[in-house]
Amino acid sequence: MSVRKSLFLFLGALVLFGAGAFARPHAEDKPATKVAAPKGGEPRYVKPETPEQRQARLGTTEDPGPDPDPEKIFWRFGKQYKIFKAEKRYAKYLPEVGWVRPFAQANFSNEIYQENDLYVWVWNEIFDEEALMKEAIASDSKWPQESIDYFKWFRTDFEPLDIATSPVTVRFENSSTGLPTSGSWRNLKTALWSAVKRRSRSRRSRFAICGSNRKDVCRCRKC
Repeated sequence: MSVRKSLFLFLGALVLFGAGAFARPHAEDKPATKVAAPKGGEPRYVKPETPEQRQARLGTTEDPGPDPDPEKIFWRFGKQYKIFKAEKRYAKYLPEVGWVRPFAQANFSNEIYQENDLYVWVWNEIFDEEALMKEAIASDSKWPQESIDYFKWFRTDFEPLDIATSPVTVRFENSSTGLPTSGSWRNLKTALWSAVKRRSRSRRSRFAICGSNRKDVCRCRKC
């Protein structure tokens, strides 16, 4: 019995060690390929944050990565978003941390996903146009009664006017010989100034007759 038992033990050990010897070697774990940083340097958030804080801020099931696809849709906080990249030189940062105007001239802002020295990535919410249209139609009937009364009153300014026919005929005829053909009858100041100059020239010409320019020393009767 001891020989048989020893034989079984020997065969069992041989099977175990033989299976291990002929087993397929495990493939070595290759290091993960590092994604190249986009142009402008390694992306970052506008302020330091821990991995837990980053995940809470993103609100997505997967990390979009350093250079996300602008056509890919991400679900976050129950809404659909896309991430698009804008040049940082055209952006204007808002006083509220984490928000920016991708184009400073446009009056709309977006939440920042990340940024580097040249670009800023922002979340762009995808709106359901049909749902917005239905909501607008539903809210159209919620005008206050005061506003409805005002619009009804204001509508009368755009109604067509039915002018009644009048039996009276108006004719325009010449009532004078027309406007003056010389001089200026529109500018009273010019006319008065012309009269003053004529009077002044007349007086100087009279003083010149007796050779004196002073009336108090002139002895002629014409002065």
